[in-house]
Amino acid sequence: MDGVKRVATVVGNSLAKQHNIFYYSLSSTGSFFHLEAPLIKAKHPINSGKSFREDLPLKNSSYRLQI
Repeated sequence: MDGVKRVATVVGNSLAKQHNIFYYSLSSTGSFFHLEAPLIKAKHPINSGKSFREDLPLKNSSYRLQI
């Protein structure tokens, strides 16, 4: 539950009022924030137990995010 997740929730909830959207999570846990659209959880969730700020939880995984 950090700022990025909160912003994604606010923007997504606003979009959900006029569009058909879904949230997608790489975690097996539910959302801390209220969601106005369905949450789809990854088939193979990644639960590092760490915040993205503390460490790079995807570092040792086969999944990688590139920007």
